Amino acid sequence: MSQEAAAENWDLPLAVIQEAVLYCETHQELLTLKAQEERYRLEEHWVSS
Repeated sequence: MSQEAAAENWDLPLAVIQEAVLYCETHQELLTLKAQEERYRLEEHWVSS
């Protein structure tokens, strides 16, 4: 999906989509770590349930 299509799909200004993409690109390592942490928490919850 293009940035323009995303902006239209979610009814957001294109600048907001561009900012989000830039954030993801510049903070990829942090986002990966956060996703791994969340995955670990979910797995631990399922094990302890």
